[in-house]
Amino acid sequence: MLFCCDANANSGFGHFSRCLNLARELRMADANAQIVFHGDFADFAKKLLEQYHFKYNTGLLNPQNVADFLTTATSFSHVLVDSYNLNQEFIDKAVAAPFKFILIDDFHAHQDYSKVDLLINFTIAAESLGYNAKNLALGTRYFPVKPELKEVRELKLKSNQYDLKKLAISLSGMPDFHPLEKQILEICNKVLSNCMITLLSSRNDVLQIDSQHQNEFVQLQAGAAMEEIYQNNDFIISGGGLVKYEAAFCGIPNATISLSDGVQRDTDLFVQQNLTYDLGQAKYFNEAACSASLVNAFQHKQLSAFKDGTLRNFNTAASSHLIQLLLTC
Repeated sequence: MLFCCDANANSGFGHFSRCLNLARELRMADANAQIVFHGDFADFAKKLLEQYHFKYNTGLLNPQNVADFLTTATSFSHVLVDSYNLNQEFIDKAVAAPFKFILIDDFHAHQDYSKVDLLINFTIAAESLGYNAKNLALGTRYFPVKPELKEVRELKLKSNQYDLKKLAISLSGMPDFHPLEKQILEICNKVLSNCMITLLSSRNDVLQIDSQHQNEFVQLQAGAAMEEIYQNNDFIISGGGLVKYEAAFCGIPNATISLSDGVQRDTDLFVQQNLTYDLGQAKYFNEAACSASLVNAFQHKQLSAFKDGTLRNFNTAASSHLIQLLLTC
C-alpha cells in the first residue's frame, strides 16, 4: 500500500497523522503488508516514519505532477490519498489506474467520487454530504486513531472520578502557529486554582506568565506523545482539529476555540452531541466571553454527558473496522 499525504507548514500534521495511524493498524492486521509513504515531509514526520520503520519517498502531490505520481503508484495494489491538493482531473486519472484507489476526504470538495474504491470521511457531518463512491466509511465511528488511544479511551470511560487538576492546551500542530496561546493560557491561569497547565506549542520561546492561585505551568513542543497528554490530563483545550476528535474519542471533557469557519461548523455539531464545549471562533476572539465560557465548562463535574457522547459517536475498534473495509474494497 502507498500512503500519499504531506506533513509540512502548509498542510499541518493532521493528514499525515491519520495516515500513520492507519498504516500502523494495517501492519498489525497483516505483518507482511508492504507499506510506503509518499509526500512532502518535514523533519518531525520523517523521524516518526523512521521510528515506526516505514519507508518513504519525497515529492509533492498536486494536479501538476499527476503523471509522476501515477508512475510511482502503479507498482502498488492499494493507494490511499489524503490531501487537499487534488482536483477532479487527478481523481479521474487515479481511479482509471490499475490499483485500488482509496481517498480520505473532509468536505466533499469534488463533483464525482463514483469510481473511488473506498471513500473515507470520519468527520461528524460526513453521512449528510451525499457521497457516491463504490464503498463508504463515513462518520466518527470510522475515526482512525493512534493505537495507544484505544487503551486511554477504555481507562477514561471506566473512571467515575472527575477533578480538574491537570489541563492541556493544544491549539494547532502547525509549525510556528502561536495566535491566542498566551491569551488562553492567561485565562486558565486566572480562573483555575491548584492546577497543572500544559501548553503544547511549536514556538521556540517559553511563554512567561506569573502563576496565580497556585497553578503550575509547563510548555512542551507540539508533537509530544499525545497518548500521554490525554491519559494524564482532565481537560483539553484545542483549536478544533485532530485534537478535538481525539479528546472526544477518549471521552475527555474538552473545549474548542475554532480556527476557521469550517471548524466552527464542525464544532457546532460536536456541541450538539455533548462532545465539546464551544469557545467561539478565533477570528472573533473576545477575552471576557471566552473566560465566561471556560468558567462554565470547568464547573461541569459530571462525566456522564461526555461518556454518553463518545459511546454514541465513536467506536474503540474503528481503525480495525476501517482496515477491513480497505482490504476488501
